[in-house]
Amino acid sequence: MAWDASGCTIGEIKKKNLFGVIIHRNVRFLGGILEKSSNIVPPGMPTPRIWFTRAFIRPRANIEKLIRIVIPMKNEDGSYTQYTAKIHPFLTHQQTKPKFHDKCSFEITEMIFQTSVGTYLDSPFHRYPNGRDISELKIEELILPGIVIDVRGKGEFESIGLDAIPKNLDSKGKAVLFNFGWDKHWKTEKYQSYPFISKEVIEYLIKSGVKLVGTDTVNVDSSKYLTRPAHSLFLKKEIFIVENLTNLDELHGKEFTLLAVPIKGKKVAAMPIRAYARVE
Repeated sequence: MAWDASGCTIGEIKKKNLFGVIIHRNVRFLGGILEKSSNIVPPGMPTPRIWFTRAFIRPRANIEKLIRIVIPMKNEDGSYTQYTAKIHPFLTHQQTKPKFHDKCSFEITEMIFQTSVGTYLDSPFHRYPNGRDISELKIEELILPGIVIDVRGKGEFESIGLDAIPKNLDSKGKAVLFNFGWDKHWKTEKYQSYPFISKEVIEYLIKSGVKLVGTDTVNVDSSKYLTRPAHSLFLKKEIFIVENLTNLDELHGKEFTLLAVPIKGKKVAAMPIRAYARVE
């Protein structure tokens, strides 16, 4: 399999790969999200910024991981559900050349994946059959002022209570992101044994008027609780959920806006997003 660096030197790619930039057949992976642009950052985006996307790949991922990625999800019986992502050409440059009499060529890429992979957004439809799906979410609901709560230092399957919430926290209309620091365990067995927020914290956030809750763990709920209180209560109130964030520690003490906009898809319960924070 040939890898096209589009004119970049190996040193440039390594330097840019802080945010997971690797190019495959003219498709650029930036923190795991695909784009057709030749720019590292899309034109017109405000600066400064801190990226914390993790979608199909992790920063500095091995090249072979970009073709087929398996994210194991442990079931209650100890078995695993395999979430996969396949990315390959649907039409290659070589195949499209004849159509244009060799004057130009184009590549069309095909992707096959489950929508709850990488860094992704849950819509109410994820939990409730009559809830709004991804296509019904308004863009202004997904661009929100953000707050990071530092809850690092917690152990496996340990919950956090109200004592972890800063006093006089103003979270009305905002995205509240919990920084457990668990992203450091990505691609390890320990990543599946994560801390979580307690039901009292869930209820507090709902009463406070929060609009979105995010975490740097694989799930906002404990895998041990089959009722999934966070998903059940948040999504019932149309409070959206983002899981598998990273680099949240870089946002401590900063004012920022979270952008968590997914591809629009009808009857889609969840969708990977290019999540990032625009620091004020």
